[in-house]
Amino acid sequence: MEHGNKNARVKKARVEEPLLLLPPTVEVKQEAGVVVAAAEGVPRTETAYCKFDLAVLHCPVCSDRLRPPVFMCPAGLHTACATCQGKLPGKRCHSCDHAGGGGGAYVHLPLMDRVVCSARFQCAHHQHGCTDYVIYFEAPDHESACPRAPCSCTVPGCAFLASPPNLLGHLASAHAWPVHNVRYRTPLGLRVAASEPRVLLVAAEDDGAVFLLSVAALGSARAVSVVCVRANGDAGQQYGLNILAQGTGGRTVILDTEVASSAAPGEVDLDAIEFLAVPPIMMAGPQADKEMVLTVCIDEAS
Repeated sequence: MEHGNKNARVKKARVEEPLLLLPPTVEVKQEAGVVVAAAEGVPRTETAYCKFDLAVLHCPVCSDRLRPPVFMCPAGLHTACATCQGKLPGKRCHSCDHAGGGGGAYVHLPLMDRVVCSARFQCAHHQHGCTDYVIYFEAPDHESACPRAPCSCTVPGCAFLASPPNLLGHLASAHAWPVHNVRYRTPLGLRVAASEPRVLLVAAEDDGAVFLLSVAALGSARAVSVVCVRANGDAGQQYGLNILAQGTGGRTVILDTEVASSAAPGEVDLDAIEFLAVPPIMMAGPQADKEMVLTVCIDEAS
């Protein structure tokens, strides 16, 4: 009978331990906020699901997300991130000291390193098309640079929100904006009306990036600018820009700059962006229907 009870205890321990034995490189999923990972040795066609309190993945001292190396007090009750354990007096567990237990110095816990490296979550922008699963402590960095982060429609009063590729379709269909395909390092010729401020949508073929060419009034002249539509600001791929306006008699004005980024590039902020100033003398056609002859070239920055 005693032998049977011992086996029962061993069997129970084997059921509880897999949560702490998740390898750092496994296939993972998330379900309703649940951390999910494929266990080591299990065929990749199968998936093991694990649930635990997210507080386990946060430093109890600073509340930031734990990342290797993770430290634990000698009592095995409290964790700390590397920054916090280095700042505490004597690198001793503050929780044990406050409880009157005389906390000892923190020690590195490699097993916990494996846990925090195995906890992967679906990107917060999965509803907008991102299919990535990222390590929990790396999620903020990923989401700030995610190419599927949503952007707002630039038309005043429109509440549409979507990833740049879907925003492109919305602007083309719902607002009938003209779409021009532009390939990197290849000049694109355009004739743009200058009679009123407007925005022309330009979509890149190579990586699906979306650009907006905007025209704003600058007295009797026009300010022409280009922005990349993305929610992550200047993160990710940067682009070079060359705009040339050509007028009668061989007159030209040129702008060489970098493409700015914006999540909601509506009216052009002339104080915050570089633009090409096109004077009236370089606009062709009747007064009410003047046009600008532009050549736009977008280049991937090295």
